Amino acid sequence: SESAKITAASRASVQHYGRFLNSFRQPDGSFPARIDQEYEAHYLRASFSLGRMLYRCGGTGSHSCDQEHMLAGVQQLKTACKYVNKHNLDSFRQEAELGAQLADLVEERAKLTQKLAGLDQ
Repeated sequence: SESAKITAASRASVQHYGRFLNSFRQPDGSFPARIDQEYEAHYLRASFSLGRMLYRCGGTGSHSCDQEHMLAGVQQLKTACKYVNKHNLDSFRQEAELGAQLADLVEERAKLTQKLAGLDQ
């Protein structure tokens, strides 16, 4: 089905973005304080894209997995936004603002979902 194809492609993109971003890790597993400026734009595009895809990729049928993906997406977006703000990268300012707004909305949705789940019990 079309839905299964989209889900498979979404999952593949999450893996792709994750592998790409992990290629920037230092030997100790951490990311450098600043990415080489030659690759910084690619790093940030992938970082924001991974955050958005994690948010969209939760459709596995399991509610807890949906929450897990949404919250991982929030964390990824927040990390990318912090990087942009820390290094004052004007070329990614709008992306960071939109990422922060999406992260806030996802967190609010998660809180409301938890409240509703509590009401059902």
